[in-house]
Amino acid sequence: MKQTALAVAISLLACLVRGETVESIKLFDGKVSSISGDTIVWLESTDTYNRILAKNLATEQEQVVIWSDQFLLVAPSIGGDLVAWEDWRLGYGCIYAKNLATGQEYQVATNDWWQYNAVVSANNVVAWLAPAKVLAKNLTTGQEYTVASVNPSCYWPWLLNPKISGDIVVFEEWTGEWTGVDGEQAVNLKGMNLATGKSFVVVQDKRNNSGFAVDGQTVVWRCPRGLVAKNLATGQEQVVYREGSCAGPAISGDTIVWLVNSGVIGKNIKAGRSFVFSSSHWVNYVLISGDRVVFDDRGGMYLAVIPPLPTLKIERSGDSVVLSWDSSNCILETKQSLSAPWQAVCSPSVSNCIYRAALSLTNAPVGFFRLQR
Repeated sequence: MKQTALAVAISLLACLVRGETVESIKLFDGKVSSISGDTIVWLESTDTYNRILAKNLATEQEQVVIWSDQFLLVAPSIGGDLVAWEDWRLGYGCIYAKNLATGQEYQVATNDWWQYNAVVSANNVVAWLAPAKVLAKNLTTGQEYTVASVNPSCYWPWLLNPKISGDIVVFEEWTGEWTGVDGEQAVNLKGMNLATGKSFVVVQDKRNNSGFAVDGQTVVWRCPRGLVAKNLATGQEQVVYREGSCAGPAISGDTIVWLVNSGVIGKNIKAGRSFVFSSSHWVNYVLISGDRVVFDDRGGMYLAVIPPLPTLKIERSGDSVVLSWDSSNCILETKQSLSAPWQAVCSPSVSNCIYRAALSLTNAPVGFFRLQR
């Protein structure tokens, strides 16, 4: 078979090593509240003022979103160019927002009752909590939504911790029941697709499913089974991690990061790559956007950038196939190539034949790549 006849279809099972260590750098002393793309936002409070700051990690440009020495600012969140926060300029908790690109400020929710815990999606939608309600508003169209509500005269259930991605809003429903299995309160995860107006249940099994994250159609949460991810479109679930206690998951695309007793780890659930970002016992939370991972450690904020997979070159050499890569950008060892004999799984005369080559790597699971012509 001539090399020119090869159309590459690669399954990089052989180029995966468990627990890639990803180096981090310290950004500053403080606590980042949220990240979207290259931009982080955080709250800076002193005895005389408080302000919300934003910084683009790519350009190093920093700006003040809002500053006040008169009223309280709480918990900023960013999605795209939009930053939202809890604002006490009227004497009670309201939701305000600002577009970093245009400078336009929005009064999102100013009812004369406490509005809090605002979160933002990149398509200009803000979701937040009000007493006994989860609410949302599209700042482009002005449309408002009641995502969920309960009887305010009843003590249970509680609606807490909304999170948003695109038009998907997910929240926790604390039922007030004790699980009897793990000694914790039963917490359900529910949500709404704002585009369709349809409500849905992520998980409702009388167990504690608190601590979750959502991105696109994937929700990931901590539960007695470990760390579980669910595709809302297909309903398919997978256990991402079951090797011990875990908490505080965050997700971006196919990559999930979370806390364990020994630090911060992560996994790309599509490619199977695993990561170690920190071995510190002092990390309290972790955030992710794209390939950027931000976490706290003893009062400081740290940034780690997930390296891309190496660019591969595949060649035919006699009766062997050779896989080579740039060792300066590889998650494997320093050697730059591997080779193995062909193993045809169908007749070479078939025009769409798949060839597999088994590879055994030091300190890595046995895997294969495949070529399809």
